Amino acid sequence: MNRIFFNDLEDKSQNIKDNKRISDIRKMTLLELIDRTLQLTDDQPLSTKGSASKYIKVLAERTNLSPIQALLFAVFIKNNDDSCINFNDISRHFSCSRLEILKYYDDINELIRHGLIMQRKDNENYAFRVPKTTITHLCQNKVPEKVTYSALVPEDWLNVIAEEYELFSNDELDMDGFEMFIRDLFAQNQHLICVQKIEALKLCLSDLKLFLAMSLLAINNGDDNIRLRDIDDYYCRNELGRIRRMLESNEGQLFELKLIENTCEDGRANASAWRLTEACKNDIYQEFKLTKPKNNQDLSILSKDIEEKKLYYSEDITKQVDTLRTLLEPQRMAALLERLTQKGMRKGFACLFYGTPGTGKTETVMQLARKTGRDIMQVNIASIRSKWVGETEQNMKDVFDRYKKLAHDSEKAPILLFNEADALFMTRVENAEHSVDKMENAMQNIILQEMESLEGILIATTNLTDSLDPAFERRFLYKIEFTKPEPEERKHIWKAMIPDLSDSDALSLAEEFDFSGGQIENIARKRMITDILNDRDQLDMNEIVESCRNETLSKKKFKRIGFAV
Repeated sequence: MNRIFFNDLEDKSQNIKDNKRISDIRKMTLLELIDRTLQLTDDQPLSTKGSASKYIKVLAERTNLSPIQALLFAVFIKNNDDSCINFNDISRHFSCSRLEILKYYDDINELIRHGLIMQRKDNENYAFRVPKTTITHLCQNKVPEKVTYSALVPEDWLNVIAEEYELFSNDELDMDGFEMFIRDLFAQNQHLICVQKIEALKLCLSDLKLFLAMSLLAINNGDDNIRLRDIDDYYCRNELGRIRRMLESNEGQLFELKLIENTCEDGRANASAWRLTEACKNDIYQEFKLTKPKNNQDLSILSKDIEEKKLYYSEDITKQVDTLRTLLEPQRMAALLERLTQKGMRKGFACLFYGTPGTGKTETVMQLARKTGRDIMQVNIASIRSKWVGETEQNMKDVFDRYKKLAHDSEKAPILLFNEADALFMTRVENAEHSVDKMENAMQNIILQEMESLEGILIATTNLTDSLDPAFERRFLYKIEFTKPEPEERKHIWKAMIPDLSDSDALSLAEEFDFSGGQIENIARKRMITDILNDRDQLDMNEIVESCRNETLSKKKFKRIGFAV
């Protein structure tokens, strides 16, 4: 009985000592716990039992790890000055084999998941490092925490990816680590449109890595001319070879989904340079507000804002314009497109309106748009040209990219209008030596390529046709020549512009002056201005005739004619 009593006293005394010891251990800093653990486990079998068990237990509690994970963490900290910690470094501490450490690879992965260590690539072998943030927290006696990147704004989200790619450049991250990082980053930022859009693409990990790398260059660096040398830091030699073959052959998901494309040089695709497509920027990266008008490069004209205007043509022109109007009617065009698709034919409609200035080419486009309910994207040709090498071609490519997006987003495909585009469609200069000629040729080559794959409606107006390049002539499906109106049409134009004219006076003016509709409109405007300045509203035929004679720069002498007043 006494023996049992004294045994109980001894047990209670030991428990008190143990509890006091645990209490003292709990007061230790994290670095002190790690240091004591390392001292007691050095050259000892890998185990959480023994004299170090109490320190391991407290360290595990403080770091929210299992005891074996806490012990392994301590050994990683021992080697924190090494940016390439491998299994041999860990096994050396316990005087065990590398295979023994491999049994605990799942526990090491938990340390990675907690952000306490990072896995990196080292000649395709497993290697690890301790991030600076882990050491900083330990020095401050704070429990190391995994860095979170939640609720980021778009720019910060991309900057975080840029920081991660720095690890690729320094060989401090492998694909497993990248996948874990991306999975967490995307999960924490589901509020971003770019995250939602990229996830919806369902890219494989390799393509996702390449796409994000090119996004960094295109958006953060404003680089629309990405070369292999710009991304080779992110890949090992074998992987870079595969990426090169994929890019140079234009194969893979990024091309199929129209996320990237070749850049243009001298009007042709450069097989050694790439960029994000405008469609990709406008859709996936819309939050970055990358698409900005470039010097009013295009002008949108809404069909509902176009004022109705009666136009007068010859019988032949009227027939051609009516045919084109019928074609552009939404229901009729939808049926035609379906038939063309079935036959494997091109679905674009390119039209050329050519002829004498002032014959109604531009106004015809406006009235076609109004009658068919199609908006107009009018190209400001002057603003496309740039003094910088390659920028003119890129500007022209951007015009068609914006049109494609506009056509895709619109219920009715709009009209892409190149107005007064005389220089654009002239014959290209062979063996061009001057930079200006090279630029013009390059711009024309881009237009030719885009017209070949056009899915929409393009109308170009020009006053010059003698120098029209045969390659353009072939690509225009409809070509309508606008000639000066005949006297009967001119009579109607005179009456439309100046309703106060009598039929006989309108006919006399039409027969005497071989004017285009634009010239007649000029005279009508001058007459109105004169009436406003003189505060009158009276028809003065002598003034109208004098205006007609002044309208032309020709030295032709007009015969004297009489008008009924």
